[in-house]
Order: sequence, then C-alpha cells, then structure tokens
Amino acid sequence: NGAESLAYGYRAILDANGSLGELLGISPLQLRGQDLRNFLHPDERDVAWSPDAAGTEGRGTPREVRIIDGTGRTIWVAVTISVVTGGGEDAFALAVVQDVNDRHEAERTLTYQARHDALTGLPSRYALIERLEVALQRLWGTPSYVAVLFCDLDGFKSLNDTLSHRAGDEVLTGAADRLRGAVRPQDTV
Repeated sequence: NGAESLAYGYRAILDANGSLGELLGISPLQLRGQDLRNFLHPDERDVAWSPDAAGTEGRGTPREVRIIDGTGRTIWVAVTISVVTGGGEDAFALAVVQDVNDRHEAERTLTYQARHDALTGLPSRYALIERLEVALQRLWGTPSYVAVLFCDLDGFKSLNDTLSHRAGDEVLTGAADRLRGAVRPQDTV
C-alpha cells in the first residue's frame, strides 16, 4: 500500500492527497478544514497521538490507530506525524498515513485460529486454561465458585473406525453445538 499524507494545523486538515481521499472515501477537497479527530475511532479520540504543531520540529514515531472512513467502516492505519516549523510562527504537522488493515485482519484471524478448534470453533486447551486463570483471579478473596465439567463421548473411537472420520466430525460438531446451547453466554465450552 502507498502512503497517504495530509498537512494540518491545530487539528484542522490544511491539505490532503488523493491516496488519503481514496482510503477515507472522501475527496481531498472535502477533507480540507475538517477536524482530524472526526476520523478517529471513538476509542482513539482520548489518546494523545498527535504532536503539538507548535512544538519542536521533527519526525514523530509511527503509531497504529483506528480511523473511520466515509462509509463508517473502521480501518487500522499507521500514522507518522512530523512537525514542520520552518523557523517561523506558521508551524504545521505533516501526517503520513499507511493502511495496515489487512495485516491487522490477518493477525486477528491467526489469533482466533490459534485459540480455537478448527472443526468445532470451541476454545482450545490453551484458551481454556487462560480463561480458567482469569476466572480464578476474579474469585480471589470472594465467596464465589468456579465449576469445571469434563465430558467424554463414549464409543467415539469405535464410531470413527467403523463409520469414518466424517461421521466422527459430525458427532463432534453436533456435541459442541448442543453444549454451547446448554450454557450461559459467559460460560466457556
């Protein structure tokens, strides 16, 4: 992906290139004069991610933030903001915005796959242990309880051997669905 850039004064966008317009789904002319915070995801708005344009000249450190495009879609971008003072009072900041949404989506997918069974979608043993640790930490010093129930599918190996692994997969997914339907939303199967 190419880098998009914009120049802005005190949060007001002074100018933007066509690449940023394409990323946001808004023409560069329409971006001019808008408050930069309008495009930040609500969870990012309270985080100080922009340098003070009146501050010292120099390049900032890249930071990944979520923005909202013209259609309301959330996009992950890497933003590097450089303060340009030019030696006078007319300081401004130059932001370079790079679309990193595909990488974030791939990371989210890989994390899900590492923490869930591919066939049933149930949390893996690693995710179960992690959830148990969190539940036990939450209980510390309270009179509450945590319950763990183990289930065994009797005759499952025989089913796989005689009727095929496909039949065994159907039994596993059916059992997973029934167990999910039998517990509360906050419970883990």
